Amino acid sequence: ELGKKAFRKLAEYPLQQLREFFPKNSELILAYIRGIGLDSEQINIATQYFRKEINFDQLLQKEGGKQILASLSKEHRDPKDPGDIVLNIDRDLFGYEELIALNSSTGSSSFPTFISHVSRLEQAAINEGYNLKDRITAFRKLSYGGRVFDALIPGAREIKYPSSWSSSSLQADKYFFLNRQQNQTINIGGKIIDIGHLFAGADARNHKQSVSLAGGLIQISSNKAAVTYIGDLAAVVGEYIVGEHIKNEMSFYNTARNLNQARLSKVYQFKAPTQDLAGNADAYVINFDPSKTIEQTLKDYYLSTTGNFRRRWTRFAEAIGLGKLKENKFTNDNSELRSRLVNDVFNGALGYVAAHGFETEAAAVLAHPGPRLSLGFESPTHWEMYQNVSRWVVDYFISDMASRIKAERSLYP
Repeated sequence: ELGKKAFRKLAEYPLQQLREFFPKNSELILAYIRGIGLDSEQINIATQYFRKEINFDQLLQKEGGKQILASLSKEHRDPKDPGDIVLNIDRDLFGYEELIALNSSTGSSSFPTFISHVSRLEQAAINEGYNLKDRITAFRKLSYGGRVFDALIPGAREIKYPSSWSSSSLQADKYFFLNRQQNQTINIGGKIIDIGHLFAGADARNHKQSVSLAGGLIQISSNKAAVTYIGDLAAVVGEYIVGEHIKNEMSFYNTARNLNQARLSKVYQFKAPTQDLAGNADAYVINFDPSKTIEQTLKDYYLSTTGNFRRRWTRFAEAIGLGKLKENKFTNDNSELRSRLVNDVFNGALGYVAAHGFETEAAAVLAHPGPRLSLGFESPTHWEMYQNVSRWVVDYFISDMASRIKAERSLYP
């Protein structure tokens, strides 16, 4: 029973996070690694990794290390367990977040290291005839794949990894990306950027469409927005309400009706950290020119001494429709724009909570849409709660964008 529980639950977490859990949860984690088909020697090596007796690179160098990593990294789903698939949405998109320290190089890689891996993988893909769009898809699938992303970006569903990426000569490059806990973020001049969000947004931009999940119950206006900033803001709403990681001690009434600014700020920093938002923004700002390689485009953008990422937030705000910031207000900020953003975040939040095992939350919202008839003493509905929190999160996001642009102008006049 312990092994079954571990098999179902621990596979959802990143390996680096499991290593941090190990001292207090060793029995559960040992049950997990014994339950994924490793032999006794492989179990011993995996245990050394979780006990921090060897690091990730040393694990790869061990005999059978790559097989161990592949087994440990694989997501195991039990189709008979209703907690694994909720409303036909799996956890590939709305899944558990990697916990990477903010404003720190820990858990991130330098740009030269990152770009060297991109270069080798991309050249191999070019040699196999992959065009720019297909190469972007292949890189995206190293970070984000599965049925939900097939639904969000159906035009890229059939695109596979280049066969050469499975060769022994490129395994280190491929595993650089697969080891998301260590290498999904890159450090550029002390600023951390989540590269997985960049590739997700770039791929969706190449295959634009609106989003319809759970039989049309959940709809988002843009798949590009869904896999970038709307997805992150939806996670903020979900965490603010259900308190999966940051406990919510407010009553239902207060959660629905009374904004807790301190809680919102804390949850926002946790679920929409700067490195994620930066990757989201860059997906909107970077122009991938078909005449250039991905490597060259990223070098041009991140290593330029003028413009480019130094105007990231300004250009991102314009790209998502906010317009220019003038006298503390965006030129296109109006009720229509905010209503669209709130609706997208609201729908994304339903997907998020459902996929995190709080399907009754989503069901309660969908069962009774709309606020109650106002009589002056009524309690709020779930629908009202999710609408209100979505609106508060959008307000916070727009204010955050204004602050980032002001800081950007000050830093790079």
